[in-house]
Amino acid sequence: MSRKRPSTRLVKQIHFQRYGKICMVCGKKFDKEYLQCHHIVKFADGGATDEENTALVCANCHSILHRGNETKYNEIIKVFKETH
Repeated sequence: MSRKRPSTRLVKQIHFQRYGKICMVCGKKFDKEYLQCHHIVKFADGGATDEENTALVCANCHSILHRGNETKYNEIIKVFKETH
C-alpha cells in the first residue's frame, strides 16, 4: 500500500523562517516560488516530509540532486543546516 505524499507547504514555511529563501546547495537567494523541497531520504523509501528530512533547493540544484551524487549533495545540505 502506498503512502499519500503530504503537502510541503508548511515545511517550506519553516525553512523560509529558519534559513531564509536560500538554496541549501548553491547558496543563492531566490524568490520562494523558485525553491523546492528535496527529501534527503526519499519519500518512496519511507522518508518523512518534515524539516529534518527536507531541504530547500532551487529547481536547478534539485534536478542535479536527482541525476548526480545525492550523497555528496546531502552532505552539503547537512553542513548548511548546521552552520545557518
